[in-house]
Amino acid sequence: MMQYKDEHNGHYCLYHWKQDPPIWCLNLFSLPLRAKQHASSRTALVKILARLGYQENVEQIKISNHHCIQSAPEYLCSLSHTKDGWAVGLIAMADKYLGVGVDLEFKNRTFKEETRKLFVNDSDTYSNLLQLWCYKESAFKAIAPLLNDSILNKVFVLKDIFIRGHDFGLITNGKVLGHIHSDIIVCEELEFIITSAYLVKPLCFESNRNN
Repeated sequence: MMQYKDEHNGHYCLYHWKQDPPIWCLNLFSLPLRAKQHASSRTALVKILARLGYQENVEQIKISNHHCIQSAPEYLCSLSHTKDGWAVGLIAMADKYLGVGVDLEFKNRTFKEETRKLFVNDSDTYSNLLQLWCYKESAFKAIAPLLNDSILNKVFVLKDIFIRGHDFGLITNGKVLGHIHSDIIVCEELEFIITSAYLVKPLCFESNRNN
């Protein structure tokens, strides 16, 4: 089962891998669950590319630095998966965005209040913890491939990102770097949240104290 969404920013496909993971995937990963997630997310990506005229093989598709599709360099991509073989693949034009990120969650996922300290900042604006988690996960994926820990002088984590409505950026300076789009999708009688982040401005690490 799959479901497509074509939007102004990019294209994504929600895909459900129901069967056992393929042998080639089991040869890559020791855990069957991880193998199934790998197969499902890459199948979602291949399905999008097929809609755009690319004939890709799930086993052979190459992705570098989490964003770049070797056979389709004009696009950036991002992948996400959740339990039971569900996954989503996102692509967007590389000449329009510096980075993209996608997150997939079941809409009924809950968070314990004590988990707030792991990803919530005082400056974040959000409706609920699940929404904020989805926004930050997708923004993290859009930003992370473009930096390394030495740039921030620390390990990059979700709390380094602020969410302000549908905008996101780094708390080091508070500047907006991109925007986020979110959909609620119903597929096979299940509700999902699919959140996509689009990085439109270069990363900046100057503190507001220097402005």
